[in-house]
Amino acid sequence: MTQSAREPVRPSRGLGIGRTTALVIKAGERLGMLVVVVLLVHVVVDVTIRYATGQGLPGTIDFVGNWWMPALTFAALGAVERAGRQIEASFLRDRLDRRSGAVARTLSAVLSVFVCLAMGVAGFVGAMAHMERGEAAIGGLAFPIWPARFLVPLGMLALLLGVLVPSLKPGEGDRSRPHPWGIE
Repeated sequence: MTQSAREPVRPSRGLGIGRTTALVIKAGERLGMLVVVVLLVHVVVDVTIRYATGQGLPGTIDFVGNWWMPALTFAALGAVERAGRQIEASFLRDRLDRRSGAVARTLSAVLSVFVCLAMGVAGFVGAMAHMERGEAAIGGLAFPIWPARFLVPLGMLALLLGVLVPSLKPGEGDRSRPHPWGIE
């Protein structure tokens, strides 16, 4: 076979770190949206039944506090980071010159990595302890709580990926341009 008859070599479309991170962050974002809908339906049904019968759904407060709120809080952390919608001190950032701003962004990323790692490890250790104990809510309705404890380390992992991955690829840490992974 001659050189001209060969098909051109196409780049691999495998799951690199950027693509994997984008998928993890998108999955967390979608999970967060789903949790909002489920939380809304759950509470509306509880209130409607409570109004009609004088007694609501058993375990609603436990479900909301132990499942829906942690899922809502931690599922979309990576998406919030990638979209640049986290709380920041823009009044300070705007007063910094270019070099000081770069140093502040680097320092912020390093501190974010340490906090994500610390909270992720602590969350994982805590979740494992809750799992070993078989933590459950025992109110009007008994159900396991321990699986929801793993949302903390998973959320911290998504946030960590959202902080780290753009800094690993030159030019992707600038949020003034559209994000290359299409995460808005």
